[in-house]
Amino acid sequence: MNDNSPWMLPTIVFEWIEKNIAFGSTILEFGSGEGSKRLSLNYELFSVEHNPEWLHSSSGTSLYAPIKLSNNFPGELGWYDLLSIKDELPKKIDLMIIDGPNGSIGRSGILAHTDFFTWKYPVLIDDLHREKEYQFSQELSKNLNLECIHFGETGTKETGSLRSFGVFQRK
Repeated sequence: MNDNSPWMLPTIVFEWIEKNIAFGSTILEFGSGEGSKRLSLNYELFSVEHNPEWLHSSSGTSLYAPIKLSNNFPGELGWYDLLSIKDELPKKIDLMIIDGPNGSIGRSGILAHTDFFTWKYPVLIDDLHREKEYQFSQELSKNLNLECIHFGETGTKETGSLRSFGVFQRK
């Protein structure tokens, strides 16, 4: 497993999670893949995924939620159909990871579903080195009164390997 693949959470993300979130805690991730395998080793993992190829990519619980097309957010196609999995979402969440759907679909759709969650836990947002994801993180923070409690970065812009993430929590 290559932790530094551009399609997987970077090593520094796992290091932050493993240092700050107790093993056995419940993680809800949006977007699953190779990194889900590592997370499911030590956590109760629930992965929301729209792509059948990535379902069951870990020993965690996979929740299939197709993309519901919408024009609510300019430049984005839509977001997961959470109504189709509402009853399967974990009741208790210790960490939420927003790493999906991919950038060509968009992540802002969660802004229309904030009432599904309590937001009383850290929220890790990956890919903040991309303008669209960074702007999304700012909008989510503003709407939910979140502040960035940790920012991590690896690689460099010059080599094209720059990756960053942020962890947000209620003020």
